[in-house]
Amino acid sequence: MVKYNGRAEGRINSGQSVFRGIEVPDEWAERLPHEPPRGLIMLVGAPDSGKTTLARYLWERFAPAVETAAWLDADIGQSTLGPPTTMTLAVTRYPASPPYPPKGMRRRYFVGNTSPRGHMLSVVVGVVRLARLALRQRAHFVVVDTTGLIAPERGGVALKQAKLELLRPRWVLALQRGDELEPILAPWDGHPVIRIVRLPVAEAAAPKTRERRRAHRREQFRRYFARAGRLVLALEELSVVGHGAPVPGLLVGLQDHDGFTRALGIVEDVESSSGRLVVRTPLRDSASVRALRLGRVHLTAAFEEYVPRRHPAHREAEAHAGEETRGDRGTMGGTCADDR
Repeated sequence: MVKYNGRAEGRINSGQSVFRGIEVPDEWAERLPHEPPRGLIMLVGAPDSGKTTLARYLWERFAPAVETAAWLDADIGQSTLGPPTTMTLAVTRYPASPPYPPKGMRRRYFVGNTSPRGHMLSVVVGVVRLARLALRQRAHFVVVDTTGLIAPERGGVALKQAKLELLRPRWVLALQRGDELEPILAPWDGHPVIRIVRLPVAEAAAPKTRERRRAHRREQFRRYFARAGRLVLALEELSVVGHGAPVPGLLVGLQDHDGFTRALGIVEDVESSSGRLVVRTPLRDSASVRALRLGRVHLTAAFEEYVPRRHPAHREAEAHAGEETRGDRGTMGGTCADDR
């Protein structure tokens, strides 16, 4: 047993070890490359299969050995590097100490919901744009942590296949307990560029309750908006992206000229007479904001998620349009989409 920064290192049992404080199966080290891999590394797995643990293991193990590395947190429901509803890219240039959490350049892409369902196109566009940006920054490798949506009937297989088609990652690391990922993986077996590596789920990976997931998102939002202030925007000077209209409590993305998200905001007031919008946001200056992207999530002052009651005709129209989602019961009679 050895120590790393005061944390125990070594073997837990015959099949588990500790690497820099992370409990991992021995098979991970055996099946993964011994040198830092190049290109995109896409992580795939069901909810609570340990994708983020695997991402951190890869980062701690390989990032300090290269000049530039990138972590793309594309899990919009259980995010690690930024607020939920949003993909976050971190590009770190080494040497950096400590290696985790990632430091350096950040770029974000606001999807607007905590589940890809109903937002598949935005999810695919966002992850592809951020991945390409990381490669343009000369990242030796890019760890892409994805959502746990894999169910075919919910669009999970189609979503993962679309990402594989467009990203063409060098590595696909698949965490599965049985054969639940085979509809995603099987078509790519034997591909000349994409290497599929099937890995066991770590013993420490345990199912999270819906309330625990909500609590994680609440804490992530609380941290993000901890130093937020009030920013006044002139609606007539902005393009508005998305359906509906800005209303108090709505989570919105403040986009720059390139379509990336400068910051998130929570609508506080809409002054119809003056055309001004007041948002609570960490962004101090609106000069870089070119567009307002409307989300689906609403937040209370305590960062609890809710969906306001809608007229029955509106709910019926959404259901016919295929946009109705099921999930956590909202605080005002609606539903907040589950993050799977």
